[in-house]
Order: sequence, then structure tokens, then C-alpha cells
Amino acid sequence: MPRVSGIKELYELSEADQTQFLRESSWLSSQLAKTFQADKMNVAALGNQVPQLHFHHIVRYQNDMQWPNPVWGVPAIPYTKEVLAQMQQTLMMALRGHHQMPFDWQM
Repeated sequence: MPRVSGIKELYELSEADQTQFLRESSWLSSQLAKTFQADKMNVAALGNQVPQLHFHHIVRYQNDMQWPNPVWGVPAIPYTKEVLAQMQQTLMMALRGHHQMPFDWQM
């Protein structure tokens, strides 16, 4: 995500930043889908509660409780600490080994 303060909407970014965001978002979606064997990736920008421009990349499965509906609007079921820690470790390992990131980013 481009580091531009005060931006609330994607269309407020410069054309170059919009293009870069699309590259980054597509790359991240691809990595998440491969790593977590997604049936579908949902990418969304709501911004109703946190107005700074940001996007959610959500791994979806056909057997998840909300499929095929959006994940929002129903009570969340939190992951256990153990499951969350395993997912974080898996994600960090998946992202750490890639030198073809379409952006300048460090963990």
C-alpha cells in the first residue's frame, strides 16, 4: 500500500501508485492463495471505521461458514492462539523466501 497520508479512496492515489497497488495486491493475493490453498480470494476496501486507505485480503474456502456470502456482518469466530501462531509462522515463511516481490518491503 503506498504510504500516502490522508488518502481515503483508491482513486485519490496517483495513477502510478494505483498501478503499484494493483501489482502488490495481486502478488499478495497469489501468495496467500498458494500458501493457504484458497478456493477464492476476497480483496476489499471498506474504510467506514478506519478511514485511512487500506485493503483486506481474505482467504476463502467453499466450506467456510459464510460461503459464498461476505465474511462481514456476522459474529467472528476467533482463531485459537495456537492456530493463529501457526498461520503467522506459515505466512512469514512463505513471504520471506521471495525475492521477486513487486515492492520494497522488509519484515
